[in-house]
Formats: sequence, structure tokens, C-alpha cells
Amino acid sequence: MTRERKVSDKKFGGNATRKPYKSKNKSSKPYKKGPDLFSEEYGEIRLSRFMSLAGVASRRQCDAIITGGEVTVNGNVIIAPGTKVSTEDKIMLNGQQLSLEKKVYIILNKPIGYICSANDPNNERNIYELVRQPNTRLFSAGRLDLN
Repeated sequence: MTRERKVSDKKFGGNATRKPYKSKNKSSKPYKKGPDLFSEEYGEIRLSRFMSLAGVASRRQCDAIITGGEVTVNGNVIIAPGTKVSTEDKIMLNGQQLSLEKKVYIILNKPIGYICSANDPNNERNIYELVRQPNTRLFSAGRLDLN
């Protein structure tokens, strides 16, 4: 049962009634973490997504690699990018087994005079010189400017 109250303000037309404010924010519920990549909710994912998460290339580029016949799943050559894979599958690209990259998060207060772009035509100093992680793809988030 919703409680209504009388409003005697002129802008509501005198004795108008309205329902009390009810917040649409459902923050009182505890935060639920999203499902893992290969959880029971997902089951399997597309091969092109797996390859992009493994750091091979973008999804569209992975689609081209798959249709070119360079990828095998459990010893079978796959040419359909929509093929579903799971954790038990052995995925090979040109004879090398693919595995998902482990995510590493680094917080860095960018010094003045450095930029966050990996490809700079002016050869400015970039933050990737400060953070040396061998065999790891790094992505920056935040401001890209020099100062």
C-alpha cells in the first residue's frame, strides 16, 4: 500500500496528491561480481574472442586469421570464426598453443613531460619507458596529454 500525501503548494495546483519519492537506485543490494570468462553462465566463447583476449590481434583481424585456416582446435583446422571453444580445448595458431593473458593493473602518476601514447610521431618520452614489463601488452587509461 502506497502512502500519498497532500501537497498544498501553488505549483501543484493547491490540494494535489502525489506519491512519496521512491529511489530507483538499488544500491542497498550487495554488489554481484560478473561471471568469469568460462563460467557456467557463459559455457563457451567464440574462437575469435578467445584469440583477441589471448593477445593475438583484434577480433576482426582474428576472424581473418581463422578464415585463412591458420588456427586448429583439438587438432582440427577451423575456418568458421563463430566456432565456440571452452577451457578444455587445445587452441593452436601456426603451431603455437594459445593461452589467455593474465591481467596486471599498474597505477602510475604520470610525470610532467611524458605522454601516454604508445605510437608518437614526435618521439616524445612516453610512460611505457617508465614501466618495463617484458612480454606484456600495456594499455593506458586517462589523460594522453604532455602535461
